[in-house]
Amino acid sequence: MGASIYRPLVLGLLLIAALAGFAATGKPSDDTPERPLGDTASTTTGGGDTTAPTGSGLVTGPPGHGSALVRAEFETTLAKQPKDPSALLLLAAEIAQFDGEEGVRSHERLVAVYPRSAATSAALANSLYEAGKLEDSRTTLRRALRLHPELPEGRLLRGKLLATDGPEGLGRALGEWRQVIEQAPASPAAREAARLIQLHEGR
Repeated sequence: MGASIYRPLVLGLLLIAALAGFAATGKPSDDTPERPLGDTASTTTGGGDTTAPTGSGLVTGPPGHGSALVRAEFETTLAKQPKDPSALLLLAAEIAQFDGEEGVRSHERLVAVYPRSAATSAALANSLYEAGKLEDSRTTLRRALRLHPELPEGRLLRGKLLATDGPEGLGRALGEWRQVIEQAPASPAAREAARLIQLHEGR
């Protein structure tokens, strides 16, 4: 009789202890396994899942999201055809960072809209250079320098192209880069020219 009285009491105490343990650990009462941090996923507005790289513990957006925004801004700005293409040149350069070929196409569209702009032709020439199309880059750069012979960005690129022609070309390239620094000492082109001089003369 004593055993029959204490058995429900013991079972009740064990149940209370188990519930207290769940409350303390915060674990769910079912047996659903927890997902590792690196496999964390969330649902996008389109209904798809975006999953973080394994071990990162962060949720990332869909690939190319940033490039899509830049492209959209480029198209919107180009449709307005502002007199000054500077903002469009920055956007085209950013597109080229995501995709070199698309960057070339964006710069070609700018040259078509602004055919008298030395800056847009020089930017296209640089985009072609970055894509490894050296002859096309040289041809386009000559057009840019006909429009503006002393354009710092043009001379900077001419030096880069000359540097691909061996030791003799490198000597001429160093001269071009020094001219860029002398003519436009505070410009981004001058800073890049100084970096290239240090790089090549430091060998």
